[in-house]
Amino acid sequence: MKERLDHIWQARNEGHEIGSHACGHFDGAEWSERQWRDELSAFSTTLENAWSNAGAKDLQPEGWDDFVQNDITGFRAPYLSINGNLNTALRKSGYSYDASGVSRGPKQPRTGLTFSTFELPLIPEGPGNRRVIAMDYNLFVRHSGGVENTADSARFEERAYRAFRRAFDKQYNGQRRPMQIGLHFVEMNGGAYWRATERLLADVCGREDVACISYADTLDAIKARSRVDGGA
Repeated sequence: MKERLDHIWQARNEGHEIGSHACGHFDGAEWSERQWRDELSAFSTTLENAWSNAGAKDLQPEGWDDFVQNDITGFRAPYLSINGNLNTALRKSGYSYDASGVSRGPKQPRTGLTFSTFELPLIPEGPGNRRVIAMDYNLFVRHSGGVENTADSARFEERAYRAFRRAFDKQYNGQRRPMQIGLHFVEMNGGAYWRATERLLADVCGREDVACISYADTLDAIKARSRVDGGA
């Protein structure tokens, strides 16, 4: 557990945004607001006490408590399973955005003064261009039924990369809506989707007019642009 905490702190110090994926991997589709708030509270309490529970309280970094209390402002629900009570619970729990939605294609986030929402896109994929959520697990299920198949890893990687790249190019040459990809950072089908994502990032992130940034930074950029446009 200590190694995982070290990884979280290292990622935070390298500038990565840390969000919440809840404490347990439960399906909250029928949860009340109270149940959502209890789960969000359990997540915060678990992080607050993580170093103590790992038997390493004396190694807890300075600034950890502030990180837990103030830096974690975004949420994505397990299974992307949500209902109308979630956003109310998130607002009351101090979150700034939810990223659990799904849309037919890349979509501009819904931004508000205090709370915003992001939606993972359904993108065309494979020989039949059937839409699939732009997330590694959904591709894993489509390509191999959720059963590990390393023998076809290179083929799955190429399919995923082509789907990601087509979806990106459509927005780059069109309406410029933010392109999102969900990644669990585990090597499904021999790392096919991890490699496909890395290839896309390597291909496009170096462009002067492309920003590969976190959800929080995206919100900041959108709001900054709105202030400039509103003052023009």
